[in-house]
Amino acid sequence: MNAIRLRERAKRRIDALSSRHLPTAVAYLDFLERREEEDATAELRRIPGFSAAMAEAVREIAAGRLTPAAGLRRKRGKHV
Repeated sequence: MNAIRLRERAKRRIDALSSRHLPTAVAYLDFLERREEEDATAELRRIPGFSAAMAEAVREIAAGRLTPAAGLRRKRGKHV
């Protein structure tokens, strides 16, 4: 079953739940969302040098050293 059909099926099932069971379903969906976020974070942390680059970016933002997106596009190309 493709993703679109799965989403439609899930939405139908959520709409059919009683108000008694809805909080449980929402809690489980929240859990799944957190797991996906954790997996994505772990994947980023496995990239060599990512943590250091991110820390440097945060320091630059805090110091107000920002480059507008238009400036990046001029410097690096349209796909930035």
